[in-house]
Amino acid sequence: MEKIGVFKFVTETFSADMTKNVVTKPSEEYFMELIDFIGCSKDEILMIGDSFENDISGALNVGIDSCWFDRKEETRPLNLNPTYVVENLRDLLSML
Repeated sequence: MEKIGVFKFVTETFSADMTKNVVTKPSEEYFMELIDFIGCSKDEILMIGDSFENDISGALNVGIDSCWFDRKEETRPLNLNPTYVVENLRDLLSML
């Protein structure tokens, strides 16, 4: 992501080992802690992830925009619609 210039749009990154509790994606508690940690409103956050189960469903459950990085051309669940879908990281630049 650094090579193609995506990080100039990123203000924070977050991983499960940074949480106070032992919670992981896709739990609502994990995503709410993420929102508190970043200190932004939900409409200022974009969850970019390559796992529908962990990344996209979790973001959708708490009302965060999501971008599915579909590098494996997986079939997505019909009941889950990410805000954006990209197949390569360069597509992120045009979206951001």
